Amino acid sequence: FQEASEAHNSADIKTGLGVRLISAGQQEAGFQALVRAYEKAPASTQSAIPYALALLKRGDPRKAGTVVEGIIKREPKNVAMLNLLGITRLATGDRAGARAAYGAAIKAAPSFYPAHLNLARIDELDRQTARAHKRYLGILKVAPAHIDAMLELARLEESLGRPAEALRWLEKARSV
Repeated sequence: FQEASEAHNSADIKTGLGVRLISAGQQEAGFQALVRAYEKAPASTQSAIPYALALLKRGDPRKAGTVVEGIIKREPKNVAMLNLLGITRLATGDRAGARAAYGAAIKAAPSFYPAHLNLARIDELDRQTARAHKRYLGILKVAPAHIDAMLELARLEESLGRPAEALRWLEKARSV
C-alpha cells in the first residue's frame, strides 16, 4: 500500500496509508502520511478529518480546529465537521465555542445525536446536571433505543449518588 501511495501521489491514497500505518502502530509514519495528504488536498474532507483527529490525539487541538474551520467554510452545514469543531473547542477549554459548534450541528440536523450528547456532557462539566439529564431524556424521547443516551444517563445517575436509577438505565440499555 505504501508503494501504491508513492506511485499514485493521490491525497486519498496517502490518507488511507496514514490511517493504515497508525492502525498498525506506526504512529509517526502514519501522521506524516496524513500531513502529506492534507497538504496535497486541504479542501478534501477525506484528508482533513483523519488529519484533524490525529492532531487532536497528538495534543494540538488549536491546529485541529483550524483544519476543521477550513472545511466548514466550504461546507457550513456539515454536521460531522461542526461536531468535530466542538470537540476541538472543548479540548482548548472553550466551552462557549464548543456549545456554539454543537448548537450549529443540531440546527443543521436536529436528529444528529452526537452533538446532543456532547452538549449534555458540557452541561455536566458546568455542573448543570438537571439540564444534562433533560438533554439525555430528550434524545430518548425521539430515539427510545439510543443506547449511548441510556449509558450516559446511567453514568450521570451514578455520579449523583442514585445507584438504583443508574442500574435501571443500564438494564434498559442491555435490553435494547
